[in-house]
Amino acid sequence: VQDDVNEAPTEYAALLPPEYHPLRSYPAVVALHSEGGPRGAISWWSAEARRRGYIVIAPEYNLPGQPHDYRYTTSEHAAVELSLRDAKRRYSIDDDRVFLGGSLVGGHMAWDYGLAHPDLFAGVAIVSGLPGKYVFKTLEHAERLPLYVVLGDLAPASNEVVFGELLKPLIAKAYDITYVEYYRRGM
Repeated sequence: VQDDVNEAPTEYAALLPPEYHPLRSYPAVVALHSEGGPRGAISWWSAEARRRGYIVIAPEYNLPGQPHDYRYTTSEHAAVELSLRDAKRRYSIDDDRVFLGGSLVGGHMAWDYGLAHPDLFAGVAIVSGLPGKYVFKTLEHAERLPLYVVLGDLAPASNEVVFGELLKPLIAKAYDITYVEYYRRGM
């Protein structure tokens, strides 16, 4: 992405559905990667994306030479936003059907980024991601942002933090939240 003001230019990978035609609008998933980078995120989402006919956008939010971890920085947020903005210019994406998804480290970022930018997404899918630094500060945005959260019951802090402190009060308020917990599974 050329209009990036980050230290390094933002890059992303995109996967288009086999029947893609620029005169039709398509739903999109912004797939946040774990350790496999954007190609790993594309691979993880590709079968379902091809079957359902949506575009996958996988931004590289880590700076070159940095460890593959989410560090809660503004440059990571900017990389995702610039990737999505550029993809909307290049491909026929329906603004009302853009979703955010992430697993493991990407799930950590999906909690943070999704709740920080609820106006960009129709929903957020978090698989084995744990809420971090800023989630409790932006939690009120969950009122307008559907969440789908998947964890194993053996995952660290899954019952106490994710369900007990975070999701249970929101479900009690009738927010649009689906929590799936797999029995005898970890992350």
